[in-house]
Amino acid sequence: MHGFTAEMKHLICNIPGPAQKETQVQEVQGEETLDITPSIAYKMRSFPRVQPQERQQAKPCLSRTPPPPPPQAAAAPSPAKPAASRPRSRSRRNRAPSRRLLDSISRSDCSPNLDPDLLLQKAKEESDYEVIEPLPSYGRGRDTDGGRFIGLLFGSNLTDVVITGENGTIDGQGEPWWGKFKRGELKYTRPYLIEIMHSDGIQISNLTFLNSPSWHIHPVYSSNIVIQGLTILAPVTVPNTDGINPDSCTNTRIEDCYIVSGDDCIAVKSGWDQYGINYGMPTKQLLIRRLTCISPDSAVIALGSEMSGGIEDVRAEDIIAINSESGIRIKTAIGRGGYVKDVYVRGMTMQTMKYVFWMTGSYGSHPDDHYDPNALPVIQNINYQDMVAENVTMPAQLAGITGDQFTGICISNVTITLFKKPKKVLWNCTDVSGYTSGVTPEPCQLLPEKQPGTVVPCNFPESSIPIDEVKLQRCYSRRRLM
Repeated sequence: MHGFTAEMKHLICNIPGPAQKETQVQEVQGEETLDITPSIAYKMRSFPRVQPQERQQAKPCLSRTPPPPPPQAAAAPSPAKPAASRPRSRSRRNRAPSRRLLDSISRSDCSPNLDPDLLLQKAKEESDYEVIEPLPSYGRGRDTDGGRFIGLLFGSNLTDVVITGENGTIDGQGEPWWGKFKRGELKYTRPYLIEIMHSDGIQISNLTFLNSPSWHIHPVYSSNIVIQGLTILAPVTVPNTDGINPDSCTNTRIEDCYIVSGDDCIAVKSGWDQYGINYGMPTKQLLIRRLTCISPDSAVIALGSEMSGGIEDVRAEDIIAINSESGIRIKTAIGRGGYVKDVYVRGMTMQTMKYVFWMTGSYGSHPDDHYDPNALPVIQNINYQDMVAENVTMPAQLAGITGDQFTGICISNVTITLFKKPKKVLWNCTDVSGYTSGVTPEPCQLLPEKQPGTVVPCNFPESSIPIDEVKLQRCYSRRRLM
């Protein structure tokens, strides 16, 4: 079975830990068991919503046969050590993960829990993937015209989705896709590793994601999202392997993630040209905290370029960037429309960067020739403060649009140490306005010092947003109410 969309709500599903490897999926009256591979199955239940105090301990719903034991020597085994002295953690580290091949799934109230000994892998052949329609806010696929291949984990119209584990691994096996993309051999857009659409209450935590064919984590048209404790790794030479891309989403929190990518570590999006304008769903109320990023050819945090539905109220703090092209990048173009406003970034440490700040109004790719050349983006109230950057080639490349200035830019308390051979022009600014305070080296004339001799902070909201109050959930099952 490839991808499918489940109509039932309130499904719960766990992937068992090492102590549960012998547990088999039990057939229960009123439940449907869906075979994914011969060794993997999920149970789907239709339950009414229950209150948190009614949740019970999770029951395993994934059956997997443990790998065969290694050959044993003929000699009698030595006496077992007392339980308290067994080096259990060491044996777990040395044990090779159990590899399983997983097809696309779509579930409501689904909670896979991946233990460290489980490595889920996606098939490499195009024939193993269903082709689905383009996103309506994009109008076409990102790689090609027309449809796109469904992702490894895909869901639509879901509630309370928890995908978690003890640093279990999901491997997209993207290498064949990268080659086909570079050679122009794809008929449809590459699949994403996880894509969840039109959903509410999504949590993805404590997992490792490897080698997606394209974007790794893509929540879209969704709300109330927590993404925490992820490791995302892809070759830095492969394009479009973005880490986390919240897209037309409201109330999202991304925390404690480590990302190595050939593209943006986090890319905030909301639709492409006239399709995004017509769909009209912004990304807003986004928190990003304690992110570490390595991206030599792209941005640590990018806003756009597909931002035609709007991006607003983005708050990022405690960010570490290493060997990356740019710290914060705003990408847009004539024809995008939409807006990027109310962006607040503070507490950022950068080492070996091409740019610290980068804004461009000429990121000119379009889905087709039917975009409106009079649809100009609005970029305003952009705030950066409390930053240190070392070994930087160029502090800032800030280029707005003639007749459509990027306004309300504030940069405060920023110290930048230059590469031994920096660019001759350190701050290249056109069609922008705002102010700076306590910034070295000296910024461009379009961003003058506000009060010389005094560091004037930029704005950063003191009020919280709803997602900040949401706690990370553990896996659970639901009991039927009679």
